[in-house]
Amino acid sequence: MTIPVALAALLAGCAAPMTDAVTRLDNRMAFAATVDQEQLQQQANALSRMARDLERRSRIKGAMTGAAVGCGLVLVSGSNAGKCVTGAAAGGAIGAVVGHHAGQRQVQKRVDLVSANALVRSLRGMTDQMDAITVSLPELLQEQDAELVDLAMRRDAGALSDAEYDAGVEAIRLSRAELAAALSASEDTARRARANMEEAAQQGQTGLDWHMLTTDNLVQDAQSARSEINLLG
Repeated sequence: MTIPVALAALLAGCAAPMTDAVTRLDNRMAFAATVDQEQLQQQANALSRMARDLERRSRIKGAMTGAAVGCGLVLVSGSNAGKCVTGAAAGGAIGAVVGHHAGQRQVQKRVDLVSANALVRSLRGMTDQMDAITVSLPELLQEQDAELVDLAMRRDAGALSDAEYDAGVEAIRLSRAELAAALSASEDTARRARANMEEAAQQGQTGLDWHMLTTDNLVQDAQSARSEINLLG
């Protein structure tokens, strides 16, 4: 049976726009990101800031160092506190190691070179950020790898110019470089914080084992995440 000319024309007119629409839709949806790249970068930057806070909080307090060393990091009693603090001040450090009332009962106080509670706050924040990065980073890298393949295919098919292809690759390269830089900075800074904690422990402060172990884990996690990133160089 012969299809009426008008009906054939109508069908032909509908077919082409539908094909074009599907093609455009496929192009738009091919790399619909499941990972928010900007959010991931913000998390990496936050991790780096928290690492700096950790390093700062892990430094031995200068005002207490001389006093602590002068007292040998022992429990100082009211009877010898004056001598201890005087000796520390002579070494260039000022700070009360103990408080005591003259002629009253003895008061003892352990000297803490760093605030363990402050370190805990920084370490918990860093752990939360690192956990989020560990989950999202592999997914982002997979999406970018797929996009790189697509860019190459479209360039080879003549759908992209060389300049457009280069711009797409460069955008991915820059994204990865920023993430890698933030992770590397976090790793390096956390290492310094770990060294500060070790120094405090060597000078007599106790109770830092968990803090040092957690910092070690964060250093390893940041290093591992950084090693996953191919900088396309």
